[in-house]
Amino acid sequence: MNLIKATTLKLIHTNWVIVMVALPILYGFLLYWYLGRYNDPLQVFSAYVLYYNCMLPTGIALMISLYTQYEEQIGHFNHLLQLPRRDKWLMNMLFISWLSVGISTFISSVPLWLLVGSTFNQYIIYYLLLTTLFSLPIIIISWFVALKINTSLCLGIGIFFSLFLVLFGANSLGDTIWSYIPLLYGTRYLYVIDISNEFSFFIFSMFFLFSGLLLASIIWWFNRWEGRVINE
Repeated sequence: MNLIKATTLKLIHTNWVIVMVALPILYGFLLYWYLGRYNDPLQVFSAYVLYYNCMLPTGIALMISLYTQYEEQIGHFNHLLQLPRRDKWLMNMLFISWLSVGISTFISSVPLWLLVGSTFNQYIIYYLLLTTLFSLPIIIISWFVALKINTSLCLGIGIFFSLFLVLFGANSLGDTIWSYIPLLYGTRYLYVIDISNEFSFFIFSMFFLFSGLLLASIIWWFNRWEGRVINE
């Protein structure tokens, strides 16, 4: 609990909260203005969800980069290396990042609800839960890059993932391969809804296996991490 309180105080001194709240509000405002001209609520819903999930990796990378910069400035990570249980700190940050994505997605769901109406309540809940769930691999990879290399590359990776999702998640290029690439699930989960249970089981099995391997790998690495040269 003390670790969570200390982390919360650190978040207040960064722009984490601003990114978490302001960006989904800005996104919702722009998409409400842009999609409000269309009369087909299904088309509006699909476009809103798709664009949000494509932009999400950049927002995640920005939040993590800002916080990592703060940790670097106050002690060049030496205070993290001296923690008796490093994995506890890492799990705490992964959870806060995941929770922040959930809060941002919830904020963005308000303009979506205004666009499509109450008849899409069930699908808006799917949007909130599955977008948050499928963001976990991006969060883990972003933390690894920010700590292992630097925050600039972390932000670059976030932009790269966004472009990757646009190409293979939002377009037909990924039609035949998306089910085998968990990073694409955020832009493709609408295909999972209301289809066979066997396919849904395959998708979620792939996701949890991939995320579990990433999580175990980053914990193993972080417990053995010796810091890095500060050259930014």
